Amino acid sequence: MLDFISILDLNDDLTRKALFEQLLVFIFTFCVMNFLAWSTVVELIWPTHFFNRRHTSSPEYIRFRTYTETVLKLSSYSDFFYILNNYYFNQKLILKN
Repeated sequence: MLDFISILDLNDDLTRKALFEQLLVFIFTFCVMNFLAWSTVVELIWPTHFFNRRHTSSPEYIRFRTYTETVLKLSSYSDFFYILNNYYFNQKLILKN
C-alpha cells in the first residue's frame, strides 16, 4: 500500500482528491460499523423493547438482562432453538405470565 502511494504524483490535484475521497469513505465505513457493533452489544444487554411498553411507570420493566438471558439470547440464533427461545423470552422472562 505504501509503495502504491509513493509512486503517485501527490502534486496532482485529481490524485489528492481521490485519496481524500477514499479516506472519507474509509472513515465513514469505520464509524458506521463501529456504531452497528456497539448498538448490537447494547441491544443484547439492554433491549429497547423494554422502552416500547405502554405502561413503563414501574421500574422493573426497565432493567438489564441477566447473564442467563444473555446466553440464551446468543444461543437463540440457531435454527432449531430459535422459536423455542423466542417463546421463552417473550412469555416467561419478559411478560412473566
